[in-house]
Amino acid sequence: MGAADIIPGVSGGTMAMATGIYEDFIGALDSLKMCFRGRFKDVAWNFIIPLATGIAVSVILLSRPLAYLLRTRPGLTFAYFTGLIFITVISVFRMILPAKATLILPLLAGTASAYMLAGLTPYSGNNISLIYLFVSGLLAVCAMMLPGISGSFILLLLGVYAAVMSDISSLTALVTGGAGGDAKRLIPILFLFSGILTGLITVSGIVKKALQKHRVLTLSLLAGFMAGALRKPVTEIYVSGTPLWPCVLMIAAGIVSGYLIERTGISRRRGRPGGSR
Repeated sequence: MGAADIIPGVSGGTMAMATGIYEDFIGALDSLKMCFRGRFKDVAWNFIIPLATGIAVSVILLSRPLAYLLRTRPGLTFAYFTGLIFITVISVFRMILPAKATLILPLLAGTASAYMLAGLTPYSGNNISLIYLFVSGLLAVCAMMLPGISGSFILLLLGVYAAVMSDISSLTALVTGGAGGDAKRLIPILFLFSGILTGLITVSGIVKKALQKHRVLTLSLLAGFMAGALRKPVTEIYVSGTPLWPCVLMIAAGIVSGYLIERTGISRRRGRPGGSR
């Protein structure tokens, strides 16, 4: 999820869906509300802490390598994630079978909205206030929780993605003792993550209730989000000018990886009490 959230056009929520933890992910985030009631023991810390640690470690360790790949091999990088997203869409479609006519509308709505969002032109403003970073984090995490809609792409649309990645790289250099480290870069990151935390707590409850009361319709909408969002990585492949066959091979690699991840998720659900869905 951390690696996916770094790349504009690829959603961490899609990776949660691929690994079979999406509903647990939403439920765990919703449990954070218990902190405001003083019921800290009711928060799903055993899920949140390892997941948040994995995402943080991934962002710290992979931000530079992925930035390098996006700069030097953008077509192949996006081709891999295209395959990964595609197989996840197929997996979610299987979850809502047998399909009913009532599922067509949310499916088309999700597809159309994500497709249009993926085609928007990024804002290119230079003056980024701390409040703007807070709001950007809030909007980005709302997108991250919905499979198919990329939180990092929202940051790109809002014109803060480059600044955020620069701040993260600077803090990484500070921690590792590399060149270019600056402790002042922590302040904008804190405002960004304050917005992210606010979004996590508020939006997760909405998604959780939707899955509980209208599970199949919600999954149909989420499948549409992922299908429509494929526009972004496919466009990046085309724009990069990368030869066809290497891209096809990387898409296949993404599909195989997604299939293996999905099988791991299925094994995990079957291995816990009452876990087969």
